[in-house]
This record gives sequence, structure tokens and C-alpha cells, in this order.
Amino acid sequence: MTVPESRSNFIWDFLEDLEYESITEAEALDDCLVKGFTSPTFCKLVTDLANSLAEAAALSSHVSPIDVSDTSIFHIELSSLLKEYECIYSHLQQQSVFDTLETRLELVGTLSLGLVSSLHPQSLHAISCFHPHIW
Repeated sequence: MTVPESRSNFIWDFLEDLEYESITEAEALDDCLVKGFTSPTFCKLVTDLANSLAEAAALSSHVSPIDVSDTSIFHIELSSLLKEYECIYSHLQQQSVFDTLETRLELVGTLSLGLVSSLHPQSLHAISCFHPHIW
């Protein structure tokens, strides 16, 4: 299973814009996206993005660090955060949806795009003009 290069590049660009330093190579990003919640790097990425988005968008929801042996609490917290954020992908608000690479890409892409647009609202227009159907 491989991550489509165009989608990986979008996420990588967002992470660079956010100056995210926990993942330093595009290959490491792809690897954690493929592995999902079995990857500590993926767990940290999702937790960091979700909590940064919650702070930037002044949400009351947050997510606790993930216990990879039991992700159920994390999924509940993430679902709550996405509902409060009014995520347009309602299927991402379901607790057991992140089993596929596709949904993990949507999740990380949504969190990244949401955070970039919350921190830099002017960039959202440019992104949507050039890439109206990112995900």
C-alpha cells in the first residue's frame, strides 16, 4: 500500500507551513500514514494537529495522547472535536473509521488544512482556488 504522491505532497506542504518538526522526511510521513494507529509517529501527528486546531479555532474539545493498545477513548475525543469543528466529512466523526489509508489521509488532510486556515485565513482562498477538490 502506498500513499498517492499528490496527497502526500499536500500534507507535507501543510506540515512545512505549520513548521511541524516531529516528522522530518516525506518518507516518514508516508510510512506513518500507511501504518495508522499502530505507528507512534501517526498517533503523535494526529494528536498534535487535533490539539493545535482546537486551540487555534477556540474549540472546547481536545484529544488526549493515544494509548496504542486502546484507541477507543482517543476516537471518542477526536469524534467530539471534529463535530465541534463542524467537519464536512461526517464519516470522520465515526469512531472506527480510520482503518483505511483513505480515511487516514482525509483525517490528517482535514486537520492540517483546518489548522493552516485557522492560523493563516488568507491562505485558504489560495488553496481552494488552485485545488478545489483536495481530498
